[in-house]
Amino acid sequence: MICPQCQKIIAEGSTKCPFCGVQFSAPPQGQAQAGAGIPQGQYPPQQPYAPYPQGQYPPQQPYAPYPPPPLTPAQKYQTLGGLLQFLVVVWKFVLPILSGLLLLYALVVSFSGILNSESISWEGLKPLLSTDITVLLLAANAVLYCITAIKIERRKASFLAFWQLSVIVLSALETGATLMFSGGLFAALELGTNVVLFFIWNLYFTKSVRVRIYMGSDAYLRTSIFNKKTPAPAPERPKSEKTKVILLVAALLLVYFVLAGCSVYFTFKENAPSLKDAIEAREQVNEFTDELTGATFTIPKGLKENKELAGDRYSLVLESAHDNFEFCAFASHDMFEEIDEADRQGIKRADMNNEMFTRKEIEDWLTEDAGESISDIKTTVERIGKYEYYVVSFRQDDADGFTGEVVNFVHYYNGYEYVFHYETRFTQFSMNAVKEWIASTTIPGEAPLPGTQKK
Repeated sequence: MICPQCQKIIAEGSTKCPFCGVQFSAPPQGQAQAGAGIPQGQYPPQQPYAPYPQGQYPPQQPYAPYPPPPLTPAQKYQTLGGLLQFLVVVWKFVLPILSGLLLLYALVVSFSGILNSESISWEGLKPLLSTDITVLLLAANAVLYCITAIKIERRKASFLAFWQLSVIVLSALETGATLMFSGGLFAALELGTNVVLFFIWNLYFTKSVRVRIYMGSDAYLRTSIFNKKTPAPAPERPKSEKTKVILLVAALLLVYFVLAGCSVYFTFKENAPSLKDAIEAREQVNEFTDELTGATFTIPKGLKENKELAGDRYSLVLESAHDNFEFCAFASHDMFEEIDEADRQGIKRADMNNEMFTRKEIEDWLTEDAGESISDIKTTVERIGKYEYYVVSFRQDDADGFTGEVVNFVHYYNGYEYVFHYETRFTQFSMNAVKEWIASTTIPGEAPLPGTQKK
């Protein structure tokens, strides 16, 4: 018998076509009779072939390709993609390169700072050590993150425990280093930042469908050092991968700007007075006039006046606007009035100038109060600006804890003594700045030395 749907020969008495699947309750009407009387081995007559006219073809059905079957989550996530791929690229390639360059820069700065320093001390080495330790910790972070990225690429289930342990250890070290070199406020900000970032990334690793399907199983969740019974993420994703990446990046940026804003706020709030003084000291250029002698000079930039240290000994005390380890001062004395009446006979005020005193006398006057705490006394004569000065330098180690070099620039004219006193613990302040300050001095009535350019 012949199927009325597909016109193929099927077994007699069939109720369902095995080719097209059409069902019928009885043999098609007229089918059995049509086959009756035909000898075995013969077929019913075929309709004659009627070809289409030349150049014409029968109408074709429009082509409608079958749509591809939808991808399963495993097929979508079977390769690195989305945020996971971004993390692997950054941790494996970008971080090691940046940390290597930063480490090289820190080493160059440290060696340069040590070589250029005239004396080594804890206060001088502290900023260098702080920078070096910070960069070393950043480099260690980069190495550990690189190892984590390699473990993810190789589908190692131990990546989660390794990442958690390394972040905890390095966060503790970074917080301790910050506490040692920068104080408790910055250490608290460092610890808070690390905790927030750890929570965000740990949440991504334990809840991301992509991570679970890429790893092939949830075995990595059972290696967690916090909760080894963490349930596997549900094999569905309510949000697209692009949306999750955008939300996570936005959250990280928000956390970063909030913490950075807090850090900047507390830094300026704590250091605002000193920063203001430093800025004012850098910008101001003041003229100073000595009341006793009438001498004038210019206070250079980068120095600020300290009236508390002046007292009766100095007319003017200046210190660095950046730190309190440099100290320079000016004092003047009326040597003629300090001479006894009996010794003043035959001495005129105009005779009391540089030529009247010997180097030994000047050394004795300047060091008589220091006692045995000084050493390496040297006295030279140097022209600075318009006049010549006796330069008396020595090293002092007194009972008050001061250890460093002391330099006095002394000039005598018309019975007056002009003393520029400079002392430093770590020689960070340039001697050229002190000499520039002295060179601006103008003494009333004294003619400049030949060759001095008047300004």
